[in-house]
Amino acid sequence: KDWNPRSVGELKGSMDPSYFDDMITYVDKMVGIICDQLDAAGVTDNTYVIFTGDNGTLGNIVSNLNGIKVRGGKGRMTNAGTHVPLIVRGPKAAPKSISSALVDFSDFLPTLCEIGGVQIPEGLKINGQSFLPQLQGKMEDARKYIYCWYQIPSFMQKHFRGLKIQSFARNERYKLYQTGEFFDLRQDVLENEPLQKKELSLGLIRVKEELQAVIDQYESTSIPKP
Repeated sequence: KDWNPRSVGELKGSMDPSYFDDMITYVDKMVGIICDQLDAAGVTDNTYVIFTGDNGTLGNIVSNLNGIKVRGGKGRMTNAGTHVPLIVRGPKAAPKSISSALVDFSDFLPTLCEIGGVQIPEGLKINGQSFLPQLQGKMEDARKYIYCWYQIPSFMQKHFRGLKIQSFARNERYKLYQTGEFFDLRQDVLENEPLQKKELSLGLIRVKEELQAVIDQYESTSIPKP
């Protein structure tokens, strides 16, 4: 109600959570307008609409996830900071389906190229893979793991003192940080209790070793060590 259409906006942004619900509602409204325009133009059957976020919400925002209170994790490497919604509407997307397939931002280039029938240039080294088959309900050849490396920007370091470089590798269920912390995200989505080495079965030891190999693969390059 206190919105001022003549205001130039907050130059430094706002940390006030009281506006969060209104902002989400307005985003929903604007996405609806875009989709309505696509329908009116008669191009819905030839257009993909991809909606996603770049990170979790601010730490002063608490959301409800299946009855669990989850505090936003923006700027953090936890699930609350890196696992975001991805909603796709398109002519070949399986209608009203939900997928647990892993998707990384590096996957958007090859996905859009496959949708548009464009070949990725030979010799161009990329880390992404197309998730168009998963949009169509096919789980074969789905991404097996995600590797994430993050250096906290200097302007945020005052809020996260001592945390400069972090990395992890994860599959659909398990997540291993470069620090050695190992989590079962299905049982511990908030990452409160890392799995202890003495409690790991042979199967989990193998999973941890596979994720460690992913971390070693990427961090054997010139990437600075955390």
